[in-house]
Amino acid sequence: MLRTLFPIVLTVSLVATPYVGMTQSIEQLFQQGNQAQNEGRYREAESIWRQIISIDSNNAIAYFYIGLALRKQGKLEEATAAYKKAIELDPNYSFAYNNMGNALRKQGKLEEAIAAYKKAIELDPNDAFAYNNMGLALDDQGKLEEAIAAYKKAIELDPNYATAYYNMGNALNRQGKLEEAIAAYKKAIELDPNYSFAYNNMGVALRKQGKYDEAIAAYKKAIEINPNYAFAYNNMGVALRKQGKYDEAIAAYKKAIEINPNDAFGYNNMGLALDDQGKYDEAIAAHKKALEIDPNLVLAQNNLKEAERLLAINNNPPLPNIDDRDYLPTETQEGLVQLGESNPPDFYRNFRD
Repeated sequence: MLRTLFPIVLTVSLVATPYVGMTQSIEQLFQQGNQAQNEGRYREAESIWRQIISIDSNNAIAYFYIGLALRKQGKLEEATAAYKKAIELDPNYSFAYNNMGNALRKQGKLEEAIAAYKKAIELDPNDAFAYNNMGLALDDQGKLEEAIAAYKKAIELDPNYATAYYNMGNALNRQGKLEEAIAAYKKAIELDPNYSFAYNNMGVALRKQGKYDEAIAAYKKAIEINPNYAFAYNNMGVALRKQGKYDEAIAAYKKAIEINPNDAFGYNNMGLALDDQGKYDEAIAAHKKALEIDPNLVLAQNNLKEAERLLAINNNPPLPNIDDRDYLPTETQEGLVQLGESNPPDFYRNFRD
């Protein structure tokens, strides 16, 4: 997409600017801005795009790129304003509507985001990106059937759109349609063999089916692709624990925590595996650490109480004639088994936000 956008940039600059020297300056600034953007120097890129605006205040594409740079810096309201300015200057700028939708979605303004995506689609009915992104906003609203329909339309327009398959897999996963979800993840992986998120989420679906060996293999592949993928280690720990491989599960949780020391779920889940081994003191310490990181993590609160109860029973076992129904352990919870990012990094390629 960048290859197609850049010639447009040069054409707009030539038309909008009456002086040859000034036009060359704009071309050079666009090249510098693109390089800074590609290298993740978003504040510098923003400054460069603003220089273009100071030369040509009606350059819609420069406002578009300002919006992108602001969005990457987390300045969502400012990014939205920049996209609106781009649209004001060029009412048919479908990319600006698409990216404005992304900024609005990140702010939780889902209806406004969907309206922006619909406008992008109205202007360009073949915009697979806009359909995919609208699917994400619908997904956020819990409208899974509508989201899946949007993902399918994106795939219809671009059969090689790995991210749309991935996002559709997530929606199907949440619906409990595990076979369909796995098929979608496999297609995403076929199109992008290094799609670590898809391997991780396929592992989640396989684990839900009780296919622990296959799930673990998927998690291992995700980790092979991305050795710092803490969620994949955490999820692998869940599957190993289900197999009764507590030491291996604990090792996986520890690796997740090593990568992300603030992983409350990793500590919580490690506590469950320690519980299973009867190491209640260590389990209590793990659950407390989870709550230190996230005091509102209800799973850890419940599991801490359960570990403390089990420790009390272990230290003071009930007499045989005591009715112990009240002491039956409640079902422990694994915590979040992450479905991956609904909008993974590779979605942002080619400056499509």
